[in-house]
Amino acid sequence: MRDEEFVIDNEKKKRIAKAFEVRLDTVAVLHKMYSDLASNIKYQYLAHIMRSMEVYFREKMEYRLFIISCEPYKQPIDGQKPCFAHYYQGQSFVIFYDKSLDERALRVHIAHELGHLFLIALKDISEKDKRQNVYEGTTEPLSSILGIFAISEKNDFYRNISESQRDHKDWTAILNDFVNLATPNTSDA
Repeated sequence: MRDEEFVIDNEKKKRIAKAFEVRLDTVAVLHKMYSDLASNIKYQYLAHIMRSMEVYFREKMEYRLFIISCEPYKQPIDGQKPCFAHYYQGQSFVIFYDKSLDERALRVHIAHELGHLFLIALKDISEKDKRQNVYEGTTEPLSSILGIFAISEKNDFYRNISESQRDHKDWTAILNDFVNLATPNTSDA
C-alpha cells in the first residue's frame, strides 16, 4: 500500500513547478514519463545484488557487457520449476520465473538462482587463478546458502539501513533537499 505522503499529486506538481520556476505542464509531462518508467521498479527483484554481480562479472571475468535479467515465463508447463535460469557464458544470465509466485517466494527463488551464478563465477575464477575451489560438483546446496546471504542482507538493508539513513521523513523534506541542490551555497563564496 502506498504512503499518500509520497504520492505526487497535482498540488505537489504545482509546488515543484513553483520551487524550480518551470511550467506546470513541464512537471506534469516529466511525471508521466517517470511514472511509465517506475511502473517496472517493483519487478526489479534483488536489483542491487544483480547490479553488483554484473559489475563483478564485467571486472573480474572481463565480460564487458554482462547483464542479468528476470523474465516471467511466457507459458507455464506442468511440472516446470517455479524459477530457473539460463547462463549464456560471457553475455548474460536470465532468470525465468512463474509470475504467480508471491513476492516473498519469488525473492527466495531468484536469490537461489543468483547463488548458481555466483558459483559459476567462483568455479571459473578458481580455475583461472588456480585458487582453492569450494565448488563441490553440485550447486544446489551452495546456491541456497548464497541465497540466504542475499535475502538476509536485503532484509537488513530494508529494515535497518535504508529507513534510518536514506528515507526522508516527509515529501516536503524531499522537495527541500532538491531545492537546496539548485541553490548556490553562499558560504563557499
